[in-house]
Amino acid sequence: MDIDLNNFIKGVINRDVKKLYLGFLYMLEDLQGNNKIDGEEFQRLRKRVLDYGNNCTRNIEEQLDSFDFKLNKK
Repeated sequence: MDIDLNNFIKGVINRDVKKLYLGFLYMLEDLQGNNKIDGEEFQRLRKRVLDYGNNCTRNIEEQLDSFDFKLNKK
């Protein structure tokens, strides 16, 4: 079975980065639910988290494009 390791690794990293910024979004929802931030501040911070997360994913993918991964067969 041939697997495209580069795409597999990108997928694993993307999944984990998304889990990370999803956690930040949940924390923002908690802050809003506890009346620590208003709706406008929530939206501003939500956009920032999503922008940073997407930029992080793009940057990692660009860096990974410089590598060719292979499995060692034992």
